[in-house]
Amino acid sequence: SISYTVKDGFLTYTAPDLTDAVYPVTIDPTLSLSIATGANDYYHDGFSFFGTDTTLRIGKVGPSAYQHAGLWFDGITIQSGSTINSATVDFRTDAGDTYLAGGLGTKIYAVDEDDAAAATNNATCNTDDGIRTTANVSWNSWGSDTNNTLKTSPDFSTVVQEIVDRAGWASGNALLIQP
Repeated sequence: SISYTVKDGFLTYTAPDLTDAVYPVTIDPTLSLSIATGANDYYHDGFSFFGTDTTLRIGKVGPSAYQHAGLWFDGITIQSGSTINSATVDFRTDAGDTYLAGGLGTKIYAVDEDDAAAATNNATCNTDDGIRTTANVSWNSWGSDTNNTLKTSPDFSTVVQEIVDRAGWASGNALLIQP
């Protein structure tokens, strides 16, 4: 039997006999994360902070009103300088919203810090809004908006790449995504 281990981006293997080894060896480095309960997610409209609601509001929520969410992921085990091939986030719709018929109209950013803290109030949201990544991805298309429909964001790997390429990023740091 062959045992494979990935550490610091290197593949090592142990085997008493390599006769049965099949090359090339493929490793799926997918990292699937969930947000912890509590104040690790919120939405914000520039004036008010909503950190205890059971729903998040993002994008166009009125004729000229927009909101964004904060999704705080703590303890990300991605090594500094790793290549990010894909990054998406899934949402489930809560209820039909007629304003989304024209498109979601939001961009996905991250807070441009090595180890982002979770936002806790309106002031921290406003501070975070001022230190966003240069990289961003437009998310305009929402499609139908029926209750409990899974919606997957566009790929925002360039946003995550900008963070893990920071000189101060280390495995175990936190990442705050703002759709």
